[in-house]
Amino acid sequence: MHRTPGLIRRDNTEVYRVALVVAGSPVLRQRDREARLQQGEFAIYDCAQPYVFAHSSSSQLALFNIPHQLRHLHRMFEGENTTVSAWIRQRRLERCRDDLADPVNAGIPVSSVAARWGMTNAAHFSRAFRRAYGIPPNEYRRMCLVPP
Repeated sequence: MHRTPGLIRRDNTEVYRVALVVAGSPVLRQRDREARLQQGEFAIYDCAQPYVFAHSSSSQLALFNIPHQLRHLHRMFEGENTTVSAWIRQRRLERCRDDLADPVNAGIPVSSVAARWGMTNAAHFSRAFRRAYGIPPNEYRRMCLVPP
């Protein structure tokens, strides 16, 4: 999927798009950034800027539009019993929890796992993780990685 300047001029570009990967592993390129996504991951990109979304025919994506104006975005969450920032924080915590439980990541420090998902303050991450899951992240990791 290529989004060229000509297409941008013809369309309503007052939105960001969220692409959630249901299956496959697409690549999104916009400006000087590239994101290689896996199942369950998502990317947010600006429809007002050219982009390339490379994916195979077996890829499945769920696409959502988010208005550029933040008040519209906040209105979308009013009926969901959450806020935009809480939703984002919860997705980040979920990804951290998944990575902490994965034996492949056993040698990566907890703070690095958190930073990978945008939670760069280790103390804040630890408190948020404990509040969400009732256990500190390092204990959660130990519990998950104990041999059977």
